[in-house]
Amino acid sequence: DLRGAGDILGTKQSGVPEFNVGDPVKDLRMLEIAQQEAIAIVSDKTWDQAPANQALVNYLSRTMAQYRHFD
Repeated sequence: DLRGAGDILGTKQSGVPEFNVGDPVKDLRMLEIAQQEAIAIVSDKTWDQAPANQALVNYLSRTMAQYRHFD
């Protein structure tokens, strides 16, 4: 077994947080709502200019710049 995040008995690594991904079957309704919210945001042609969306705009800009060399 690989060690994970901070188990005192040595089965987990220190300082590495556990990352849990949602269950797509159990969380289907939440995923549908998130999809509807995302569509509502980007349906507005000026979505990227809204102050409430600036964190998302910045994240997408950084991410796209990081992977711009991919086709």
